[in-house]
Amino acid sequence: MDVIVLGGGIVGLVMANLLAKSTELRITVVEPNIPQLMWDEEQYDLRCSAITPAARQVLLHIGVWQEITCCRHGVFNKMQVWDQELHNKIVFDAQSARASNLGHIIENRVLTKVLYQKLLQQANVAIIHATANDLQQLPDSNVLNVGSKQLECKLLIGADGANSWLRKEAKITNYGWDYQHAALVATIQTQHAHANTALQRFTSDGILAFLPLAHPNLCSIVWSCSSSKAQSLIDMPAAEFSKELASAFCYHLGELDLVSARASFPLRMLHA
Repeated sequence: MDVIVLGGGIVGLVMANLLAKSTELRITVVEPNIPQLMWDEEQYDLRCSAITPAARQVLLHIGVWQEITCCRHGVFNKMQVWDQELHNKIVFDAQSARASNLGHIIENRVLTKVLYQKLLQQANVAIIHATANDLQQLPDSNVLNVGSKQLECKLLIGADGANSWLRKEAKITNYGWDYQHAALVATIQTQHAHANTALQRFTSDGILAFLPLAHPNLCSIVWSCSSSKAQSLIDMPAAEFSKELASAFCYHLGELDLVSARASFPLRMLHA
């Protein structure tokens, strides 16, 4: 084939869809996991993405935006950011920007499902659900062992994440450091409606963000804090966590209730 995209997450699927729409190249996506196509609609995905107008244009271009917005999604028309002492505040709103909104909050599983299903419709795209296990870089091509198959291509695209196997195999050097911080994510029910506003508070320990979901009293949170604090927040009882969260957010949305599991992801700087 002409191009292999190694990695079938959001980035790899967007890249493959862009190439399939704009070219007649023969494209193969290699991803070991089959994406989740069905789920309990009562539960929100812990991983959500804020889709800006620029990102929306890309999704419009490849013809998936309508399918995405047919699914449950949040919209934010306003963004408010303030500091630890509550003295300094900045506010953005769609009206000042002469825009219909500032962006959308989309569950990652929705993005993945729609992008994956769009690729299945492309005649010049193949998807292989297997793990790459060997790379040979020849003068005019790349040879990739995937499961029991041997694939050859001119262009090999690495979209296989922060701990990229391809980056190591291709001997692409990288540097970076660990911030000793983690991003804690959860779905929260709020006493007061979020009013389609994205909210962020900067503290001495990190940033706490509330992203509005489709329901007027549900938000997806991202709480950046020290790794040790993130773990203690995950370990504490749900009621205690809800009180700690409401206090850290200065009760801006009133009393809060945890309505999902909690997870955390390490925050690191990495440059390839």
